[in-house]
Amino acid sequence: MPNRVIIDTDPGVDDILALLLAFSSSAAEIEVLLVSLTFGNIEIRKCLRNAVSVFHVIEKEMAWRRERGREEGFEALKACKPVVAAGADRPLDSELAYEALFAPDSADGTAASVRELNADEPQLYTPSRELAHREMLRLLRENEPNTITIVAVGPLTNLALAAAEDLDAFLRVKEVVVMGGAIDEPGNVTPFAEFNVFADPVAAARVFALTSPRPRIPMPVVSECSTLQSQPPARLSNPLNLKMAPLDLTHQHNFTPAAFRPAVAPLVQAASPLAQLVPTVVEHTFDMIRHLRLLRAGKQMDDEETDTEMSLHDPVCVWYALHQGRGWEWEERDVRVETTGQWTRGMTVVDRRTGRKKVDVEEEEEDESDRGGWLGVGGNRVGVLTRCPDTLAHDLLARVTPTL
Repeated sequence: MPNRVIIDTDPGVDDILALLLAFSSSAAEIEVLLVSLTFGNIEIRKCLRNAVSVFHVIEKEMAWRRERGREEGFEALKACKPVVAAGADRPLDSELAYEALFAPDSADGTAASVRELNADEPQLYTPSRELAHREMLRLLRENEPNTITIVAVGPLTNLALAAAEDLDAFLRVKEVVVMGGAIDEPGNVTPFAEFNVFADPVAAARVFALTSPRPRIPMPVVSECSTLQSQPPARLSNPLNLKMAPLDLTHQHNFTPAAFRPAVAPLVQAASPLAQLVPTVVEHTFDMIRHLRLLRAGKQMDDEETDTEMSLHDPVCVWYALHQGRGWEWEERDVRVETTGQWTRGMTVVDRRTGRKKVDVEEEEEDESDRGGWLGVGGNRVGVLTRCPDTLAHDLLARVTPTL
């Protein structure tokens, strides 16, 4: 049966590709129940506009294909009309700690808006006036435990809010798949931090702590300005099952201009509505990546550069959901998130000390000399994804831009 998923996203560039990958897959592979929106690459109103624009473009694309005698495509979306709900507009305990990164508004013939999200009868989605984290909880309560996967490809604020409001309901989730963090690679926002974790490190730390049988040990200190003051129980009999796709993995899966442009050229030439969206966001991203690389090298924009690559960070997590984890490799690590460091905000911290035996007895008391519970049973148990099929870029293009 298909993997039933909630996609929690801040629709910028690769988020849009992740949504298109999910919706263009078969109904036997995936069933998207909810698209929950969070601040991140852009502020929440633009997230709404971009998400709705994706649905508008797909609707036009489906009509365009029907006119040409083609009914196939977007089977997952045809089979299940997802709810769309807006959620967190800022981190849990602070204002935004960064300027919005590049994330263009979706290219569509008509501008989408919050008003359009609440249209009476959208064709491909169901608008919700409820907050995203409450829609998550509703779905988790209404369905059997361990039947819904949350694919989180933005800051984890909505997930942290859901867990704080009703932890029992939240832990009914089958699995949470997170695009975030960096283990052995540098960060992409600071030397240590990946963007999604950096954007709300407290939320990430709170969610990661729920993978521990004793979540209060790795839970971050609650600041006075934090939106959430609640703490989890001292012990969890059923900790959260969380898989993490760090930069170490996502940097292995890329679009290059040489592969991307020939694949989309037929759609562009045929004036496909989808060709108004995908090449616009991807080509602009190529330009931005090239521009930043040239600036760092002290060169001008007209200098040639042939090795530009756009990493498919967020599609990796949807790819995992489509495979339901089969054929993927991962290792359990005690991954924690730095929330208070002056230079290390959002760093995903792992214990690199060797030759120290870790205790794995649930009832054993914590050793006071083991600061932070790194050796006892209180550490986080995050499944860090290390390897997956290497066909993502090819298959994404094949699904989203089929041969005409």
